Amino acid sequence: PWSFGYSQTTKEYRLDLFGKIIKAYQARYADIMNAITEEMGAPLWLSKAAQAATGVAHFNTVMGVLKEFEFTKNRGGTQ
Repeated sequence: PWSFGYSQTTKEYRLDLFGKIIKAYQARYADIMNAITEEMGAPLWLSKAAQAATGVAHFNTVMGVLKEFEFTKNRGGTQ
């Protein structure tokens, strides 16, 4: 729901967006786990413990980096 590119969104918007993605991913965790098992043939225990869990871990890493990332830096009199 923005009429411009993602690059024009605020940090707060992005944090909120990734928070919603993580919630949705976690809500559908069993579906994701089962899809991995069905599509890749991975044992269910591996899909649950490693494959599906990696997605959540990646999104959490994105959130952590985004919280600390500075999109602009002052260099002399410019940004």
